[in-house]
Amino acid sequence: KFRNEKAVEAGRTARLTNQKSFKEAQDAGLIRQSENPWFIKGYLQQDGRISGMNYDIALRTKWMESAARNSDNPAEFQQFQSEFRAQWIKEHDGKTPDWMDGFAPKMAQADNNMAAQHVAHRQQVIEQTAVENTGIEINKLYTEMADVLNAPQSAGADAEIRVAYRARIEALGKDLVAKGFSGHKFNQIVTDQTIAFARQS
Repeated sequence: KFRNEKAVEAGRTARLTNQKSFKEAQDAGLIRQSENPWFIKGYLQQDGRISGMNYDIALRTKWMESAARNSDNPAEFQQFQSEFRAQWIKEHDGKTPDWMDGFAPKMAQADNNMAAQHVAHRQQVIEQTAVENTGIEINKLYTEMADVLNAPQSAGADAEIRVAYRARIEALGKDLVAKGFSGHKFNQIVTDQTIAFARQS
């Protein structure tokens, strides 16, 4: 069947120019009943694309406010995304195949990008927590070592005590490296905690 590309493009351009949904344009008299069907197809497809971009913005905003953002359970994120998608389409569906032709690819892209962003966010939180916990443990060991060194019964055993605590700190480093961190990162944490403890003392 012949496709009037010029009319389709005119419809797309009209949607971008007047910034009205198909229904709003009809109500305002901008699209007549006798309008070229190819123009209407282009208008509806572009309307769907714009709705897809709005869907993306709304999805990200809702995710920022959701409990799923703080969950490491994939099922919880998937449920959030599925429920949001169903509700959004229910409220904004253009109700034509042409509108859906424009909307569906944008929606799929938004869903994929949101899933990737969620995974990256959770990984960042996990890594940050691991670093913070390691720092806390090192600080505790420094404090404990200082107390032991200052105890009267430890007189003359400073070297042995320091070696023992160094081994415990190195064990924390091995645990962190096993989680995928570099030895350089662990050394940086040790340096930061050494400076922090010196300022506390």
